Amino acid sequence: MKNLKINYSSLNCPHCGASKYTLSYNDVFTCEYCNQSFNFNLEEIEVNSENKIFVEELKSEFYNKIEELEVEKAKYKNMLLYYQKLSQPKALTNLFLTLLIISSLLLYAFIMDPETFGSHLIYGVISVVANLILFILFKKRAKSKHKHYLPYVSFFAEKVVDYQYQIDSYKKYISLLSK
Repeated sequence: MKNLKINYSSLNCPHCGASKYTLSYNDVFTCEYCNQSFNFNLEEIEVNSENKIFVEELKSEFYNKIEELEVEKAKYKNMLLYYQKLSQPKALTNLFLTLLIISSLLLYAFIMDPETFGSHLIYGVISVVANLILFILFKKRAKSKHKHYLPYVSFFAEKVVDYQYQIDSYKKYISLLSK
């Protein structure tokens, strides 16, 4: 879309001359009469008595757009955090490691106690071996889950960055119009 020179004293659509338009995306506006898109160079707008109402409406529209974008960004950020947790199940890894350590300590206690050495030793060995096998299987599954969820993490991260970029753009436009 090319930038079109606009007569800022009239603030009309450069295609049909209508004075009613809405913000479509960043600094792209759409005429409500002819449905054509055009840009305002916001740095060239001077606030004067003739266009003060327009500038205030524009700033208000930018604030509303920022609020909408913040809501959408929050949704995508929540999804990003969700898929990040799914792709990196550290809590379960820590649980398995804890169980393995406890089982190993129990096995050591059975070995050191002569009264229970024979009778409970087998349970301690089974416990350690079972936890070790579960831990190895879990780690393999965690690697495959990480590969599975990585595209989702990337997608939601890109969306969050995109929404933040748009929010920052609108904040910049508001500051330009507030000079």
